[in-house]
Amino acid sequence: MAELDALCDRVAARFTRAEPRRRARDYVRGLTAGLERKNG
Repeated sequence: MAELDALCDRVAARFTRAEPRRRARDYVRGLTAGLERKNG
């Protein structure tokens, strides 16, 4: 998770509000999760 935190820190300035910043972090976390796909 340290790598994800470092990435989020690098792009945080692109998001002026905290909510979109959290959504972007959660989106990337979901993309990199080792979970099996549930759709398709």
